[in-house]
Amino acid sequence: PFTLLFIAPVTISASVLSLRATLALSGLAFACITLLSFVYFPLPWSGSGADGFMLPGVYLIGIWASLVLGIGFTGAYAWRVAQERADMSNALAATQLVLAREQRLSALGGLAAAAAHELGTPLATIQLVAKEMARELSPSSPLAEDAQLLLSQSVRCREILGRLSSRGEEGDLVHGRMTLKGLLEEAATPHREGARIIIRTSGRPGASEPVVARQPEMLYGLSNLIENAVDFAESQVTLQAFWDENQVQITVQDDGPGFSADVIQRLGEPYVTTRGASLRGDTAKHPRGEYGGLGLGFFIAKTLLERTGARLRLNGPSEDAKGAARTPPATVGARVDIVWNRLSIEAPPTSSPKAKTARPASEGDETAA
Repeated sequence: PFTLLFIAPVTISASVLSLRATLALSGLAFACITLLSFVYFPLPWSGSGADGFMLPGVYLIGIWASLVLGIGFTGAYAWRVAQERADMSNALAATQLVLAREQRLSALGGLAAAAAHELGTPLATIQLVAKEMARELSPSSPLAEDAQLLLSQSVRCREILGRLSSRGEEGDLVHGRMTLKGLLEEAATPHREGARIIIRTSGRPGASEPVVARQPEMLYGLSNLIENAVDFAESQVTLQAFWDENQVQITVQDDGPGFSADVIQRLGEPYVTTRGASLRGDTAKHPRGEYGGLGLGFFIAKTLLERTGARLRLNGPSEDAKGAARTPPATVGARVDIVWNRLSIEAPPTSSPKAKTARPASEGDETAA
């Protein structure tokens, strides 16, 4: 009568232990129940004679079947409930992580909007003073070059604030579509003065070049990564786009010192930076000078690109659509691979005659700026 207790350990195991342990315990319980169906002591029963009370064979088979089915049903049910609880817990943890990142990004967005509003007047004053200094200084003066640098950087700051406060041509299907080469050209244009930027595009034979949707997150994220590469490059930054039927990959690589080993695992978190005065001594060529940065650029770029469905890898081997590693370029420096699912970034088809058409992927393309 106490064989029902065989169900209890199987149920508990299905709730808290692994699937292998639960299956092993279920098998042991099944073996014990089967053994007790043939090898057992008879129940002592008044008036049953010397052999005790013997249950009919059909009843024993029914008890055996009910116990086996009970173990199977309760074990499977407990396992399913435990799995759903674990999945819910993992989903909740992932959601909390995403929400925390979004809250930090939203706070940075509000800070950027406030900065764009508040910095307009001081930048106008700096630009006016820089113009007066450049006008008063003699071209042979050692301060003339510094005054021109100050003026150019103040103009650049005003252009950046202007882009932050302006809006693109939303709703224009033609403007909202661009090739990968066009995407890289637009993202690299503001940074061409800092280093030589080489743009290469290629695809797997038979796969047409994707026409991607124009997304501000993608443009700002790529532009930020290219800016970092230009700041740390010795002379050259390479932008490589590769596509096939399933994936699109963009690689940003420079010929600088590369990622520091002590921060590469933390890159992508806010306020993590490798900038410093020791990396750049030429303040004329690199106007950041001794300013080390806040460590927010890569965090913002990573978050914006992940919003578009991208996966980022730092100095890791490239992969094609089937996961096979491709040989990385034989250059030193930092390297960031950005990989998208092709369907997630391709622009919807349009019947507009002005729409850009995809080119065959068999023709590689390379430009240098």
